[in-house]
Amino acid sequence: MVGSNFKGHCSMLGILMTSENIKDKLAVTTKTYLQELHKEAVFGYRKDITNLYISKGNLSEPDSIKLLSEVHDRPFDSQYLKNEEFFENDFIVGTPDIHIEDSFVGDVKSSFNMGTFPLYKEFGDLKKHNKMYYWQMQGYMWLTGLSKSILAYCLVDTPEEVIEGVRYKRMRELDVIDLPQEEEDRIRYEHNPSVWINPDTQEPYPAKSRVVQFPQEINLNDIEKLKERISLCRVYMKELSEYLHHKIQ
Repeated sequence: MVGSNFKGHCSMLGILMTSENIKDKLAVTTKTYLQELHKEAVFGYRKDITNLYISKGNLSEPDSIKLLSEVHDRPFDSQYLKNEEFFENDFIVGTPDIHIEDSFVGDVKSSFNMGTFPLYKEFGDLKKHNKMYYWQMQGYMWLTGLSKSILAYCLVDTPEEVIEGVRYKRMRELDVIDLPQEEEDRIRYEHNPSVWINPDTQEPYPAKSRVVQFPQEINLNDIEKLKERISLCRVYMKELSEYLHHKIQ
């Protein structure tokens, strides 16, 4: 029966922790999410969500990891590599982007453009900035046994196939077959930050200007909250299974 073996994925822990200070009760948002997971587990149904922002995030991950390596002054032969190891404990699962043993666990978020890049938030409070990412990083630290983590927003060049999607969207907005040259130039410029020139130096902006980092340490009190919340989620998932069982009899 779906329920007793439920484990939360790190990327979604923020949804499970909605209304984190209310004990013994799940928020409506959490229940709705669990219902979708239950449908997926029982019927193989999965909501397919994709857009240009998600596409860039997926395609640009290697470039963002490389950019973070540059900012951290990693030598060429010891740059960060994409972690492929899957981690699991009794409550959660996940695969962090970066796993440096005995050091830190990291995750990169490739901002779509300067408009979504949190330029002025460097080293701020991640929980206040983005609770979803806060809980994701707490989960990764819990899984790996590491006490330090870094969530890094990276502003890297947009892959060509995503730029084509931006062009197509803009053509529909303008109701034209071909974009005016000034629109073509604007889109190309906005989505290739590596070529932006600092007017004061006439040089490209340094790598560190395109990375915003949120270091944080593990919070053991919040790990206990996660355990309690996962336990509640298991009870609710079991209730969904029982409901479905009676419905189809």
